[in-house]
Amino acid sequence: MRELVFLLEEPSAKAMIEVILPRIVPEELSIIYRYIVFQGKQELEKEITRKLKGYYNPIQFS
Repeated sequence: MRELVFLLEEPSAKAMIEVILPRIVPEELSIIYRYIVFQGKQELEKEITRKLKGYYNPIQFS
């Protein structure tokens, strides 16, 4: 099983991706989607390094 992680600036970006993904990614790929939502670009820029260092995925993170 594969994991796709999204780092998003705002909740509305998450809502949009949740609508688009099922239309473009076949279900048989069995992908787990994770959303890390920030409250704006400034928070994302401030917290991204900490979030990436703290994220644990034993397979791969790219």
